[in-house]
Amino acid sequence: MDARQFIDLVGAGQSAEARDALEELLSSAAFEKLEAKKQEMASTIFTGKEEEPTEEPNVESQEEVNEE
Repeated sequence: MDARQFIDLVGAGQSAEARDALEELLSSAAFEKLEAKKQEMASTIFTGKEEEPTEEPNVESQEEVNEE
């Protein structure tokens, strides 16, 4: 499932299928990030080297958005 298929489902009014597709997209993205972090940690543990931390994107919380 990709983002285009999700958009098509929303556009077609298939909300239940769109919800399932969105959950699948989000869980896939989270799993990929988790796997990358596991590999990073494993390389640090087994080589003794620490990698440079990656900068996280700046995401505003809902409260910060509401304050503006």
